[in-house]
Amino acid sequence: MNRTPPPGRKDWLAGAALGTTLGTLVLGVGGRLAMRAIALLQGQAPGFSVGGTTTVIFLGAVAGLVGALVFLGLRVLVRNRRILRAALFWTLLMLGTLPGLRPIDAQRLAVFVPLVILYGTTLQLVSCRVYLRRRTRSQGGRLGSSLPLPGLPGHIPPSDGGHGRFPRCAGTPLRYRA
Repeated sequence: MNRTPPPGRKDWLAGAALGTTLGTLVLGVGGRLAMRAIALLQGQAPGFSVGGTTTVIFLGAVAGLVGALVFLGLRVLVRNRRILRAALFWTLLMLGTLPGLRPIDAQRLAVFVPLVILYGTTLQLVSCRVYLRRRTRSQGGRLGSSLPLPGLPGHIPPSDGGHGRFPRCAGTPLRYRA
């Protein structure tokens, strides 16, 4: 079994910054635009308020930070169960979204759930890329757009008994071609 090292201090700081940034952009700004779209679909007059927009963007940033901390916390608590870790992350992410969708209806779900999926997917992919890049460098290798081929400088042999898988992060298996 491939043991996943726990996140270090830099992982927590990078994850918090990434979560806050993604939360601001995707959940905050995207959420505000989604709210406007729902208002227009319901026939309300167009308009934005500075106070309302600022509040929604701030809450998006806070939600993004909390999502990143949950993501990293699950990497500590459920280190060697990728599928369970991913299932818990997505379950908690969706359950955390539902209280903000009062009343819950098909229209709100259709507009807001894609934002949550975009946030979670981007958080997962970028976090794993940063995490794997740092772990690879600490092992003496490098990680660019693809992993080096066997026999070339920087190649890291598989750490899972020769199955050709690179160390995994969250629920996303990363493979390289040999």
